[in-house]
Amino acid sequence: MDLAEILHQSEIDQIVRTKKLVFHTAGDTGNFKNDLQLQVANLLRSDAEVSDPKFFYHLGDVIYDYGEDREYPDQFYEIYKGYDVPIVAIPGNHDGSQFSGGPDSLVGFMTNFCDSRPRLPLSLRAIGMAFGRDTMTQPNCYWTLNTPLFTMIGLYTNVPSGGVVREPHEGAKYVPKAVCPLSDMCDPTLLRSPREWTLANPITTMQCTAQACTGSVQVRSRWPARSIASPGRCTSG
Repeated sequence: MDLAEILHQSEIDQIVRTKKLVFHTAGDTGNFKNDLQLQVANLLRSDAEVSDPKFFYHLGDVIYDYGEDREYPDQFYEIYKGYDVPIVAIPGNHDGSQFSGGPDSLVGFMTNFCDSRPRLPLSLRAIGMAFGRDTMTQPNCYWTLNTPLFTMIGLYTNVPSGGVVREPHEGAKYVPKAVCPLSDMCDPTLLRSPREWTLANPITTMQCTAQACTGSVQVRSRWPARSIASPGRCTSG
C-alpha cells in the first residue's frame, strides 16, 4: 500500500518538500480500558498536537484476549476517540488467538483493518455507536507501506506460542540475529538500506528524514521512560 492512499495529497507534498515524516508507533495496547491503556492514548493525543504524526503504526495485540470483533468498540475505537491519525497495524498473538467455539483466527483484525473500503465498523453499527474512525483498508494482515522517504514492512509472523528463533536463510545478510536493548543502538549494518528500518518500541514518536531517524521513547510498562536520538540508525526494544 502507498501512503498517498491514506493521506491527503497536500500532506504528501509537505513530506516531500520538508523531507520529514513523523509517525507514532506502539504495541500491546489491548486491554479493558485500564489506567495504562488510557494514559497511552492520552499521550498519543497530546503528542499529536505537537509533532503532527502522519500515521500510527500499531505493532500488534490490538485486542485482548482473543481478538474478537465485539471487543473493538471498547478496546480500540472508544480508546482512540479524538486521536485523528490514521492507524495501520499488524496482528499480535492475541489478535490471532482462538477459543473453543469462537470465531476463526484473525476475523476481528481483518474485519477492522483489512476492509474493502472505509466504513463504519460492523461492531459499532451493531450497538448504534460511532467514534469518528472508519475501518482501515490494508491489503492484508502483513503489508509493505511505501512513503516518499522510506519503505516500511509490516510482518505478521504467526509463530507458535513462545516464538521461534532461527538463523536467517542464505542471502538474508541484513536480518539482525538479536533485538537491541533500549539502552543501545542497533549496528547500522543491520539496516537493509539507509531508508529501511524496523521499529519495535512500546511508545515511540519517530521523526524520519532521508538521512536520519530520531525518536523519543516513552515506555509505560516495566521500563523507565527514556529518550533516544541517533542519525541514520535504528533503535529497538
